[in-house]
Amino acid sequence: MSSFPVLIRPYRAIVGDAPIIADAVFEEQHDDESVLTDQPVEVGSVVTDHMYDLPAELGLIYGWTLGSAQNTQKDVSFLKNLYQKLLGLKANRTLVTVYTGKRLYKNMVVRRVSLTTDKENENSMSVRLGLRELLFATTQTVNISSAADQQFPDQTAPTVDQGNQTLQGAPNFNPGVLPG
Repeated sequence: MSSFPVLIRPYRAIVGDAPIIADAVFEEQHDDESVLTDQPVEVGSVVTDHMYDLPAELGLIYGWTLGSAQNTQKDVSFLKNLYQKLLGLKANRTLVTVYTGKRLYKNMVVRRVSLTTDKENENSMSVRLGLRELLFATTQTVNISSAADQQFPDQTAPTVDQGNQTLQGAPNFNPGVLPG
């Protein structure tokens, strides 16, 4: 038995609970942006300490028709059901993976679903989707030694619950001496 390479083509799809595969891809807009601090950066500093990445955003325009190869049962509600699935991803805040022609996106959420139906496209559907990456962080709890065991407890001791406190007015406050 001889072996030969198999080509697996990635399709354009949104994969949540079940894949939603586009019949036609009209547009995929990829947005990756970083934020830079406004303060001056000292010469020789690590520049990465002064910028961070925003979550990736993705704009898609996907299309389907009533005669889609995916509509194997020739269901007249095929487009309506597909639209409801897309709305369900947004409403249920479902984390999805998106396969585009240029990149694979994980941990995306649907922020916007936009559809226009008129006399020209009653039996087809072109949907605009706005998705944004959801960033996850890992946290952990660390035990800190008691203040009695620390050299500088005023700087390094854990916080202590002081209970409810009542604010009191400043005894010698004179608003007439404020600049302005």
